[in-house]
Amino acid sequence: MSVSAAAPALRYFRTAVVIAGIIWNTLLVAGEKNPTDANNSKAPLTARDVRGASGMVPVAEEAPAKIIIDPPLPGLLARGMALIQFRTENLRLFPVFGPEALNVSPRIGHLHIRLDDNPWGWAHTSGDDLIVNRLLPGPHKIQIELANANHKLLAKGVVQFEVPPGPHVAVSKAEHEIVSDLSSKGELSAKLIVDPPQPDRLARGVAFIQCRTEKAYIASVFGVPALEVSPRICHLHITVDDARRRWAHTTDGPLILSGLPAGPHRILIELVNANHKPITSRVVNIEVPQLSHEHSD
Repeated sequence: MSVSAAAPALRYFRTAVVIAGIIWNTLLVAGEKNPTDANNSKAPLTARDVRGASGMVPVAEEAPAKIIIDPPLPGLLARGMALIQFRTENLRLFPVFGPEALNVSPRIGHLHIRLDDNPWGWAHTSGDDLIVNRLLPGPHKIQIELANANHKLLAKGVVQFEVPPGPHVAVSKAEHEIVSDLSSKGELSAKLIVDPPQPDRLARGVAFIQCRTEKAYIASVFGVPALEVSPRICHLHITVDDARRRWAHTTDGPLILSGLPAGPHRILIELVNANHKPITSRVVNIEVPQLSHEHSD
């Protein structure tokens, strides 16, 4: 190729290099002004972004409360257990109730949980995972309502899922057999103390039961390694009227069942170790009077 023939191509090449340089410099300047990096990743979330407003500082104008619900974990669902993780926005979960608590800021409240078409449900008063066990194979739904401290509905969600067939179908009596509560740390046997339901609430179809433990503390910590932790870590399994299904209670807050039909009911409360084996248990027999029940905790 002659020099005269190559000149236009050389000019085009030089022009392209100049344009590319201009574009590159523009991107560098934009990057200095933009806190995001070259991959356009966002700055890390702050603790307040995740946890919400501090409980020490009242919020003048709170945004509407929200609840974000994940589907059950598939691996556990195959064993008949629905473990549902969730989080709330603009509302903190505590076992605090009554119209006076509406003035607390930042806002506090709790969850109302109802499984399938049960006439009754229970209150969930912490941010711990929601755990329902021994579910039969087939379709199920769990309704989760976000309520303020005086039980007014603020938001809700419904989780629908299907439990596959499997070995979890059979429930043996061994599940309720008390295991030896001998700790390698030399701890004394754990105890479960259960108060009777409060009569005024029972008259409204609500079983409000206070529990406490000795030589153990209740927490949402699970697994075989946790058996060696000292002091001993436990949680509660709650079964109503000899039903197959039960739920896990992982805080020291009260047990609250609402919407119970009139008549006798049997509530089995099992203190279980971190690997779900019963250490001790108590049975609470109640009679809900034949009255028109107004939902209230």
